Amino acid sequence: MADSSGDILEGDRVLVFSRTIDAPRELVWRVWTTPECVAEWWGPPGCANFDCEIDLQVGGEFRLNMQVPNGETYPCTGRFKEIDPPNRFVLEGDGEDDHPCGAGIPPGSLVILTLEEVGDQTVLKLETQFPSATAQKAANEAGYSTSWSPCLDRMETFIAAQ
Repeated sequence: MADSSGDILEGDRVLVFSRTIDAPRELVWRVWTTPECVAEWWGPPGCANFDCEIDLQVGGEFRLNMQVPNGETYPCTGRFKEIDPPNRFVLEGDGEDDHPCGAGIPPGSLVILTLEEVGDQTVLKLETQFPSATAQKAANEAGYSTSWSPCLDRMETFIAAQ
């Protein structure tokens, strides 16, 4: 894991996480687009995932249920708006989700994953574009901005074990 701390940039209605991962882009792409893989690392430490489904096509659904340590379960749902394997995908959060964080895909937001191959490593950029400053504030108050860094740490640990 080359740079597990990564960078976090926050602006008006946009939040960006980036880090360099010590793995080839195709592996990182697979870890993000295979339900069995996503279920293993999604969410901060202590979370468990079930019912993960990924229909990797434009209009296809991304869905999982994330159970947090206190036993509550939060749905994570979105639809793919763009797919460019193994470089990028864009997910739009389900606007009907009543949790502002959306368990990782805030309602009405665009979540954009970009993977750039640099030698034997991959530069991952995860950008969230919120529909409003109010939606961004609500998602962050629900843990969105603080949950992604430890979630990406879990993803890197999962990748290292592959």
